[in-house]
Amino acid sequence: VTLVLFHTPETSLFARNRLRAHPIPEAALARHLEILEWPTPDEAHRIWHIGEDGEMLGIESGGRQ
Repeated sequence: VTLVLFHTPETSLFARNRLRAHPIPEAALARHLEILEWPTPDEAHRIWHIGEDGEMLGIESGGRQ
């Protein structure tokens, strides 16, 4: 199992949402960010961290065997 985590600043998420043809309500986006739970390393074999511009920030080994 490989987890791919996209690290995007909240300001960018809200700005991109406003540009969508059908944006979701900002309150809904804010609520999802409040309850977001990042995966832990033991949930995967590998974890890829991807930056806002698609750059690879790092790869870590997970704890799953």
